[in-house]
Amino acid sequence: PRYFTSVNDVIVSQAAAIGASHQAARSMLKTDFTEGLSIDEAKSVACKVLQKTMDCVNLTSDKVEMFYLTRNKDTGEVFTQTLSL
Repeated sequence: PRYFTSVNDVIVSQAAAIGASHQAARSMLKTDFTEGLSIDEAKSVACKVLQKTMDCVNLTSDKVEMFYLTRNKDTGEVFTQTLSL
């Protein structure tokens, strides 16, 4: 899944899935992902999808890295913030 948000807290979001289990992931995203999710809610959805579609029992920082991007509306500068699992 991908999640995008703007700096001014107006959330612009998009979810997508690619890879071997993309159909299952897309089905779950269609059900669980909605526009306007908070970062924590989107992270929860992403973790749920990854856990169901990856060949691993537990999601750990060894296997998955999450971050989100923010863009300064005035300067266009992009910032990243790493999210812990």
